[in-house]
Amino acid sequence: MLAACEAGAPGKEHQISEYDQGFFSSDHPFTPAMAARLGSTTTIHSWIFNNTAIYGSLSEQSVRLAEYLIELGRGRASDPNRPIWLQEIGAPLPPLTGNETVEFLRRSVEHALDTENLWGITWWCSHDVSRDLVDFPALEYDLGLVDSVNEPKAIAREFAKIARETRENYTPPAGRNTAVGREACRPGGREACRPGGRFFDTWMDLARAGERPAMVLAERAEDPAHREARGISEVFRP
Repeated sequence: MLAACEAGAPGKEHQISEYDQGFFSSDHPFTPAMAARLGSTTTIHSWIFNNTAIYGSLSEQSVRLAEYLIELGRGRASDPNRPIWLQEIGAPLPPLTGNETVEFLRRSVEHALDTENLWGITWWCSHDVSRDLVDFPALEYDLGLVDSVNEPKAIAREFAKIARETRENYTPPAGRNTAVGREACRPGGREACRPGGRFFDTWMDLARAGERPAMVLAERAEDPAHREARGISEVFRP
């Protein structure tokens, strides 16, 4: 498929994108390696209605989910400098309430901007869905930055403010020298990475303690060249 895309539009960016179950569910046919090694960039879809919100809608686990998924994708990549695109992230109602969306956006984007080789962030989505269209799931109506009659919402103004500040003042973040080790192919192993899993909790505990953890595959953790290329000096194993 990607070869056909390249033949039809040579030299352009071509992506393969999958939602988070590719990282979290061992029976999902798309794999983390596909996300991290195929196409022009690693694309990330981050949604807290995947049970992350059980920790609290504005918990560190919720506002750092995108950062966490970015680091999962980076850890699976063959190229340590491969760009990563936070392609989908949004503020769903529920599990968030209306007065939590701006804070959720700000904190989530700030954490994502603290990751290396970030190509960009695209918020889902531009416009709310009109309530006149009655057959959408409840959480699909209010995901927009702009309402259904084209008025910017508070979340749009916050996103625009961060975008301006980032363009004017962006400094690439420092590398991450702490990583959590992860076995690549253990049967059922992807479940450890989902919210509530052993790997997820280890990574989040380190982040909440002030670390900036990355992820490294266990077999690469013993490779000095790989660790040096990524700047990893300490590896935790759950």
